Amino acid sequence: MVKSLFILILAMLLSGCSGSSFHKNSHYDYKHNIDITKNSVLSYTPSNKKYTGAVILVYHRFGDRTGTSKNINAKTFRQQLQFLRDHKFKVRPLDFVIDDIKNGKSLDKTVVITIDGAYHNIATVAHPLLKSFNFPYTIFVNTKDIGQFPFMTWETLKHLSTHELVTIGSHSHQQTNLINGLNKEQIKSDIIVASQLISNKLGIIPTLY
Repeated sequence: MVKSLFILILAMLLSGCSGSSFHKNSHYDYKHNIDITKNSVLSYTPSNKKYTGAVILVYHRFGDRTGTSKNINAKTFRQQLQFLRDHKFKVRPLDFVIDDIKNGKSLDKTVVITIDGAYHNIATVAHPLLKSFNFPYTIFVNTKDIGQFPFMTWETLKHLSTHELVTIGSHSHQQTNLINGLNKEQIKSDIIVASQLISNKLGIIPTLY
């Protein structure tokens, strides 16, 4: 079954239809008129229409003082989570939403929270806030970096992975551009290495990429 998963992911990547097709980098959803930026929540216009789609919010680093553009401060992150609650959005796990999309179910006011990179401040800043709101989220792990600052250790990541709100996905091993940077065998190897490390270290077979 694991081998079939690797082949499926590889086929999706090579066809240009990877799991990241559900994993948008844009924070704007034209269907619901939501505008959430890195450092603010700007507006939300309610809609009476039903849509078979979901808003996916992608984060990376939290409360980081390095000034990286991928960082969001803790205060703003809390405000964004409060915004979702105040406007009665349904924050759901990514794998549940993908299943509903495949089955053509309505996903009105559905939001998914994903975090790329497994940075250490996911554990120290993001997780406590998400836990306080009882919002599920997915961490996409680039396995080569685990244990090196500013990323989490395997021990910390394993502790997080046992929490009911947390889903672990693979973000590749080397976090290389798989389509343009590697050949087919290198892509396959990278996916397998990442999945095997996650399986060996966390006892989880990742089904999200």
